[in-house]
Amino acid sequence: MPAPQNSETDRLKLSRKTYRVSIEFCDADVSAANEAGAEGFLKDAGHGSFIQEIVFDSGLEGQFKGYAIDAATAYAKYMTNDSSLTELRRYFESGTQTYDGIRASEVYWYTEHTGYRFENESASEFYAHGDGTFSCRVTLDQYISRGAARSYHFPLDVTLFFRDGGGRFLVYDMISNA
Repeated sequence: MPAPQNSETDRLKLSRKTYRVSIEFCDADVSAANEAGAEGFLKDAGHGSFIQEIVFDSGLEGQFKGYAIDAATAYAKYMTNDSSLTELRRYFESGTQTYDGIRASEVYWYTEHTGYRFENESASEFYAHGDGTFSCRVTLDQYISRGAARSYHFPLDVTLFFRDGGGRFLVYDMISNA
């Protein structure tokens, strides 16, 4: 029977399954592993139930943290008409629903401004989905300047899904966490 989803499993596009184990005369040695084979911790949920904790991948984080932040800033810059599709294609897989949706955005109507900056960039929660795919959460604050005294704050909190696109990992899906 499928277990109820929660916000973390929904965001990472994971599903949960419930198993019932009945043991009468000995202690059970129960473990759980994700689809990539990483064994996770089982947290006692009470009443004889256990929930597998999500195991994030520090190796992926070390390898792709800067790249993920660059992908998110490329997206943010494109949406404020401060970048081009050429720059976006360095990080996003063309032909995907996500890329086509971004490409079709009418960014040329964005309010004219004198500059932009990013602060508090963070990439975390790297999760290997197997088959050369992974996801991570990126948060940042984008500030758009309209003159010397006016600055507008646009926070971004997204989960990016990457897959190997011929030797280079590209975003094929994106979810807003806001």
